[in-house]
Amino acid sequence: AGRSRLPVLRVALRGPRAVLRGGLWFARRGAVSIEMGAAVVPDGGDFAAALRLRQRARAAILAASGEPDLAEG
Repeated sequence: AGRSRLPVLRVALRGPRAVLRGGLWFARRGAVSIEMGAAVVPDGGDFAAALRLRQRARAAILAASGEPDLAEG
């Protein structure tokens, strides 16, 4: 995306963690929604720009999902 200067469309899921709980084989009843948000536009074509693009897209998806950031801490 960065080299081609193509925007990345972010898609976030809200609710799957409550429906598909860890360690269980069957899904529980619950609502799962899909949100398509604004495109994230790359600011360059180099590796550092790819990392920035990844971080911005990840932050936007995380904000829309309503889930905690499990990668932190």
